[in-house]
Amino acid sequence: MGISQNIITPMYRGKTTSCHSQALLTAFFGKKKIIEPWMFENFTTIPFGIKHNPSDPNRLLNCYLDPDFGLDRALEILQIPYEVEYWKPGTDGSDAIRLLREWCSESPVVLGPLNMDGLSYLFHKELYYRVDHYIIALKAEDTKIQICDPEGFILVFLSIDDLLDAWRGDRIPEGRGEFVMRRVLEIPKLRFDKKTFRRVLQLAIQNLTESREQKLGGANALLVLANQQELIGNDPSLKRGMTYVIPTRIQRIVFTRIFVQTLRQKFPIGAIKHSYLELLEIIDTQIRLFSEMISNILNKVQNSLENLKIIADLENHMIDLYEDIGDKI
Repeated sequence: MGISQNIITPMYRGKTTSCHSQALLTAFFGKKKIIEPWMFENFTTIPFGIKHNPSDPNRLLNCYLDPDFGLDRALEILQIPYEVEYWKPGTDGSDAIRLLREWCSESPVVLGPLNMDGLSYLFHKELYYRVDHYIIALKAEDTKIQICDPEGFILVFLSIDDLLDAWRGDRIPEGRGEFVMRRVLEIPKLRFDKKTFRRVLQLAIQNLTESREQKLGGANALLVLANQQELIGNDPSLKRGMTYVIPTRIQRIVFTRIFVQTLRQKFPIGAIKHSYLELLEIIDTQIRLFSEMISNILNKVQNSLENLKIIADLENHMIDLYEDIGDKI
């Protein structure tokens, strides 16, 4: 049985890169159950670890962990009971709609990842081709579904056919299958103790070390892009892609900065005082260098991605510092 909630009061938390976290927080955390978006997003561990997807402008610099699995990770860390269902590619969606109607009679339902270009309420939705997104189903009517999109659409309607086209998620690489749907069953008293933050740090380090070992992950992802800067500079699609993925990366780095500051407060251990300070300095430098790149790209500066080589070195050193902190707390 899901949470009984006949009327939802969406809580818009600002436009961030974490539509998956925004959707879940909007659906299930009301005014008396607020969890800061930065905290929940760090608990998904999505901000930790990067990878490069060749020739995909939306994913030239992407998160290492699929947000679909990151949501599960955050809920499990916080010991929040939940359900997630999905179907194999190629199903017709009738079973998914049937279950969605059942779940919507009991609580909101988070849908996604889905094809963002399938959302008919978006202006020029074709601009979002191959972009993944998450929304909230509020109520299932005979021929349409009431939707809340926490990135600016408090209440819109999708026909069943339009919903199925978007919800199938067949035009994006994210997701464990088609028609992924998720709901929270209960909101327990949340614990933000040392044990919780240790677990988040362990999984964040896992993302970082695994991505570093991949040919197109970690620092390698940055170096590949640096070596392709002439190609990117001459391809309008890839160039526009960089002006999307870099601000996204900056925002995720900002989230990790808040996480490191929180670790300093919870684990003020003298042996890693220098590691904390050096890690924060690296984070700030990465933010500055990425910001300079955006300016260079927009102003058509030659070798505008050269900073990526410096950021790659910083990425490797950053992982070493995270490991040092993880070993001592």
